[in-house]
Amino acid sequence: MPSIALFAGSAVVSTNASQIGSQACTEVLVQAHVSNTVLLLVGTDSAQTLQLSAGNAITLPVSNVSQVQAATSAGSATVNWIAHTMQLR
Repeated sequence: MPSIALFAGSAVVSTNASQIGSQACTEVLVQAHVSNTVLLLVGTDSAQTLQLSAGNAITLPVSNVSQVQAATSAGSATVNWIAHTMQLR
């Protein structure tokens, strides 16, 4: 039976892209907080091309939450995330 660990966090981001967290994982669910009034832009350190409106989310297969960068179209916004690791025993 696999062993699963969950981790969660949130960050406030602005128009300058930044990492949303730092945690080893198998995948991460990234959500634009429901109270955001601007688009949340999600991607890598070189491009944040995915646009999430308030309440929308995406799951990304990454080995660390730090691989996910977020910014805003204007102002600031909150990004929520929950990640997991899964190890086969």
